[in-house]
Amino acid sequence: MNKSSADSLALLFARDILKASNASTASSFLCLDKENANSLADFIETLSSRFESIDDGVSLPMIFNSHKNQSDR
Repeated sequence: MNKSSADSLALLFARDILKASNASTASSFLCLDKENANSLADFIETLSSRFESIDDGVSLPMIFNSHKNQSDR
């Protein structure tokens, strides 16, 4: 997967994870300090690198559909 697609996908997954974790708490406010921001950036960078290693034949729509199908279960 090309870097641009991998970065986009990593950011979308990170956003969804943050939304889900905020939805399960009483407060929708996330306290984001410098340490948490750095950890989040490291997570996104790692996820993006792993997505980049995915075969070029795998497209973003294929991944979105797979993710949606898993979420529907």
